[in-house]
Amino acid sequence: MGSADPRATEAFRHNAVARMKRIPFHLILLLIVAWAVFLRVWGLSGWPFWIDEAWIANAVTEQSFGELLRQTDDPVPPMFAVTVRWLGGLVGPPELGLRLLSVACGIANVLLTFAVLRTARVPRSAALAAMCMAASSPLLVIWSRELKHYQVEACFSLVLALAVMHLRWSPKRAGITGAGIALTCAAGPWFGYGFVFPALALLGVAIVLQPAPGRRRASMTWGLAGFAILLVSTLLLYRTAAAGQAAHPELQAFTRPMFIDALSPADWMRAAGRLAKSTFAIFIPFQWINTWEPPFQNVAYAAVAGVCGLLAAIGLWRWAGRGELDFLGWLLGTWLLILAAAIAQRYPFAQPRMTMFCAVALIPAMAVGLVRLGQALSVAVARRGAPGIVVAILVALLPATWMLNLPLRNQYLIHHDFPAVLEDLRARSKPGEPVLVTIMAGPNVHFYCRAQCDDYTFMPYVAGCLADHEFDYEAQARSLVAPRPTRLWIVGLQRPDFPQTRSTYETLQQSGYRISIVAEHGLEQGYSIATLRRGDRGY
Repeated sequence: MGSADPRATEAFRHNAVARMKRIPFHLILLLIVAWAVFLRVWGLSGWPFWIDEAWIANAVTEQSFGELLRQTDDPVPPMFAVTVRWLGGLVGPPELGLRLLSVACGIANVLLTFAVLRTARVPRSAALAAMCMAASSPLLVIWSRELKHYQVEACFSLVLALAVMHLRWSPKRAGITGAGIALTCAAGPWFGYGFVFPALALLGVAIVLQPAPGRRRASMTWGLAGFAILLVSTLLLYRTAAAGQAAHPELQAFTRPMFIDALSPADWMRAAGRLAKSTFAIFIPFQWINTWEPPFQNVAYAAVAGVCGLLAAIGLWRWAGRGELDFLGWLLGTWLLILAAAIAQRYPFAQPRMTMFCAVALIPAMAVGLVRLGQALSVAVARRGAPGIVVAILVALLPATWMLNLPLRNQYLIHHDFPAVLEDLRARSKPGEPVLVTIMAGPNVHFYCRAQCDDYTFMPYVAGCLADHEFDYEAQARSLVAPRPTRLWIVGLQRPDFPQTRSTYETLQQSGYRISIVAEHGLEQGYSIATLRRGDRGY
């Protein structure tokens, strides 16, 4: 028998070592995905809707698919509403089924973050750090567990980013990738209005920036095609539903403080504060500083936002891969477009819940910067970069030390347990006693009570859960107590929500009713909790 070829033996040994190295990597990858799934799914079905979720749940369950595509009463993207209604009919209970789209997109965002960075040939260590950030980010986790469209916007923006990066840097399947760009641009605005901003930034990257050799024509062609499709889709959406939703006077009054008057220094200061707060929430839970005084909270927001910005700058400056200008254009272009829209009084600037698509654009740059910084410090101290990379990945998981509270203890910013309040009401009240439901409690009581609350008196709400300034709430309160009942009940929040609610309480007190809290359900974590009040006539 002849001896083995030394080159074949060496090649086999090299491949075996490579396979062994891939095993821990894939294990870590699976653990991060499992962690992301756990944070977003565990205990979800037992978590009652809070106010902003409840009015969406009412809207999607009480209208047909056709009505949801053209309704203008509530600010909900049409296809998001249609998909949520469909999933809610397939999966129960409603707290799980109606949230399923947000959950799925939240999990997908973790995987897409990794895929986008690997398409840009960023090292696996930085891609894993980005996955850790996306998996544990308070901003991304909380709104993955809620019936809102913000995670869907982020998901569509990541899908488009992946397609654009692949089109610009990969020599294969340009036609399939281009079709993906076209489909994403056509559907994205219908699932989330904010998708327009990252889409325009990414299409600008495809059209303007220089791609890999031989990819210029495909990049520009599909970039222009995507822009045209996005424009047509957005105009159709605007005429069908978005314009009517945005024109609601109460919604306009609610969003006006979130816009920017270019000549007002105070507006610019508020905008900077919201930007710092939004960036802070990408990496640090609000609950860590909830007990601080507002000035110290603002300092914390600014400091953490500054660190995040510094890490992103380091990441883009010391980029480990290709396409750093693509990521820079994606990130800055998105923010500049939102800023322009806010100055034009068309879109709120830097509201934390409305910046998911900005967070997923910032996290890749932050992760690369964190790994680069950890590697450099480790080399300087220990002459080895590997320990610093490991520490950087662990730092990216820092929010995990608190995020366990979400699935295990339900410690959100907001917890309104209205089902428990309604149980208390049924146990304590007697037939014929009037029940008043305040503005902010209305969506929840309507969803969880349905036909059982036909005889309740609801304070009217519009455009989701906003007060109707054309309605006479004081007259409603006087009418409620005109028969002079001995006792009445009020379902609301611990703190009166709108001036109209406070005025109603005053009217009831002036009519001789002593109002007291008899039951509270939920967790007080920076926002009011569900409350049952009793009004006794006796003075």
